[in-house]
Amino acid sequence: PLLVATGTHYGLVPIGINNRMTTGYDTVIYPGMLASNVSQGAAAIGVGLKSKDSTIKQLAYSAGLTGLFGITEPALYGVNLRFKTPLYAAMIGGGVGGLFMGILRVRNFSGGSPGLLTLPSYIGDNTLSFFYYACIGTAISIVVTFIATLILYRDPVVEETSEEPIKPVTNAKLNI
Repeated sequence: PLLVATGTHYGLVPIGINNRMTTGYDTVIYPGMLASNVSQGAAAIGVGLKSKDSTIKQLAYSAGLTGLFGITEPALYGVNLRFKTPLYAAMIGGGVGGLFMGILRVRNFSGGSPGLLTLPSYIGDNTLSFFYYACIGTAISIVVTFIATLILYRDPVVEETSEEPIKPVTNAKLNI
């Protein structure tokens, strides 16, 4: 998510494409991006569930839904960076899910913006095992992020000013 915030994540895409062109699959970039993207969406949805403010709820739910499908900028800029703790939760959940997929060497066979809709891009090599592992890694990322968000997130405190209203002057003599 920190690379997405600065726009430098686009520098990783050619590496993933190169991996697919030379070996037929990518085991580093796209599985990691999948875990990160769904975590951003899950963190935003967690904020929507926990928040009591209706405007934050609306923003968080809509941004979270797009994040689960691979477009994380609304969740990242609109919710997670704004409140900070959802970003930390997304990094934790994405790290755990990405670690799972990395240990099992999950293979991505085609491109697209990593999210729930691109899970079929993990089908290849005459096996469904990479697809299953990608689904499990995605679920791990979502669940860990969601739980971490519910633990870490607190609604922002709105400070109310306690100014006393100006009292009208009564029985005052006017000097004219």
